[in-house]
Amino acid sequence: MGAAAIRRVGLLSDPYKDPGARTAAELTRLLQAQGCATLRLQRDASDELRRRICDLDLVISLGGDGTFLNAVHLAWPHEVPVLGVNLGSLGFLAEVDPAALETAVAALAEGRCQIEPRMMLETLIEDGSGQEKGRGFALNEVLLTRASNLRIVPIDLSINGRTIERVTCDGLMVSTPTGSTGYAMAAGGPIVDPTLELLQLTPVAPHSLHNRSYVLTPDSVVCLTLGPYPYDALLSVDGRQHMHIRFGDRIHVRRAATRLQLLRLGASAFFRDLPQKLRGRAEPPVEIEEGKGFQYERDSSPPAGEDPQA
Repeated sequence: MGAAAIRRVGLLSDPYKDPGARTAAELTRLLQAQGCATLRLQRDASDELRRRICDLDLVISLGGDGTFLNAVHLAWPHEVPVLGVNLGSLGFLAEVDPAALETAVAALAEGRCQIEPRMMLETLIEDGSGQEKGRGFALNEVLLTRASNLRIVPIDLSINGRTIERVTCDGLMVSTPTGSTGYAMAAGGPIVDPTLELLQLTPVAPHSLHNRSYVLTPDSVVCLTLGPYPYDALLSVDGRQHMHIRFGDRIHVRRAATRLQLLRLGASAFFRDLPQKLRGRAEPPVEIEEGKGFQYERDSSPPAGEDPQA
């Protein structure tokens, strides 16, 4: 991607992780010094602002992975590339460290960047009579789960029109390779190279003697049907779009026709960086004041492997 290609940049900043928009202001200064015009974006953008997004060359998110997903859903319909500045704790999706903003902008200006396409999901929701209830798109996952009620949900699974099984569980999700390090990983699913194209199907806390993910070809079509259930279940699309699901409703999921254009500033080192990403930059644990909570006898034994006489 050449340097001349990036001249109009949209910025989406998380007000909680970027208080006072200080990082956004510094990034704006650096971009404008390179001759780039900037546009501040909002998660709930107006129709007029969304129309202006199609004229951008790049959208940059400043925040955590949630902010990155918001930026994706603003930019992806217009096939505008997305780059993330990580102000969160994990940053699986956001690549740039805030301390490296100047280096990142210099790389953009010099054209030292490349597009990495990422698979997206498309979902169609129908009621029991086949009437459409809604549609959605996801970079990470489509999840059918119990709502506020604690009862597990019966979900009938079919793949490519063939009934597979009824899964009784807290939820069942279809995820992309990009989403394999999100909720799918927490539910016990495999970690997948995010540049691959496949569908991953993972149950959440199934009431079963087996708890395994299905890995499907990218052309597969998955259908999740809510079985007999006296309450509403909940459909979550990338944790952003939610819909109440009733007995007999069907959720169809397939690969989306358009891929996300993810902008990378360096060579991909996904598995090398994975351990550090999982450790994250979380706040240290807070020390609990003595005398609070349950009492216990303090363990005075030395750590394992340490000589007590040393």
